Amino acid sequence: MRKCKIPEREENELRKWDEIVEKAPDKFHTFWWLKHVKMDYETYLTYTNSIYPISLLNIKKGWKVLDIGCGWGRDLNIIRKAYGADVIGIDIQIQNNDIIADGRFLCFKDNTFDAVIAITTLAFVREEEKMLKEIWRVLKNNGKLLLLLYNSSPSLFLRKILKISGAGIWTPDFYGGYRKFHNMNEITSLLKSLNFRIEIAYYTNFAVLLLNRFPKFVEWVFRNESRISKMWIARMIAKRIVVIARAEKKKDE
Repeated sequence: MRKCKIPEREENELRKWDEIVEKAPDKFHTFWWLKHVKMDYETYLTYTNSIYPISLLNIKKGWKVLDIGCGWGRDLNIIRKAYGADVIGIDIQIQNNDIIADGRFLCFKDNTFDAVIAITTLAFVREEEKMLKEIWRVLKNNGKLLLLLYNSSPSLFLRKILKISGAGIWTPDFYGGYRKFHNMNEITSLLKSLNFRIEIAYYTNFAVLLLNRFPKFVEWVFRNESRISKMWIARMIAKRIVVIARAEKKKDE
C-alpha cells in the first residue's frame, strides 16, 4: 500500500526514538531510560502520552498487537523494535499505517490479538461503545487494551467550549472539530459493562507551567506521576487519563 511521506519533524522524532531503542537494555520500561534521554518538556509529553503506558503492557516477543489510530507510526516502530512484537497499525488516513480502516469495523477475526492500543483515538470516535465492542471481539481471552484519553477536568472546560486543539489556539480540532473528553469513572464503568477488567487507571500528563523551565523538575514529575495521580488535585491538572484493561471471555466466546 502506498504511504505518504512522513513530515520532517515527525521523521526526526522517529529517528530519535529509534536511536534510543538501539541502546536499550533488556527492559524498555525501566527508569534506565531517563539516563539516555534529555527529559525536557517535549520528551516528558512523549513518555507520558504513550511510551511509558505502552511499557506497562509488558508486551512479549511474538505477541500480536493492534494499534488503532497509529498516525505516522512512532509507537509502531517502538513496539516492533523494543519488544519484537508482530504489530499492525490502522488509521482512517494514509499516513504510516499498514491498513486503512475504521476502528468501529475491524477487519480481523475474533480472538486475534494479545493487545490493542488506542492512543487518544477514542476521543475522535462518536460511537465509542461500538469501537470498544470490536476491540473486545478481536482480543484474545485476557488480551490487554491500552487507552489514552483526554481528561474532562475543570481545567480543560475552556478547551472543550472553545475547541482549542493541540495544533494551536483558536484552531478547530481534527476530524470536523469533534473531540470527546472523558471522565475516569465513566470510562471505567463503560469498560466493565463490556466485560473488561480494569487493571490500571491513572491520571497523567500534568500541565504545570514550571515544566517548561526546569528539566530536572520534569524528571521528578515523571518519576512521581503514579503518586501524584492518587491526589485529588491530579484530576484537576492532568491533561490525560490512562486505562489498561483485560478482555474477560468465556470459553465459548
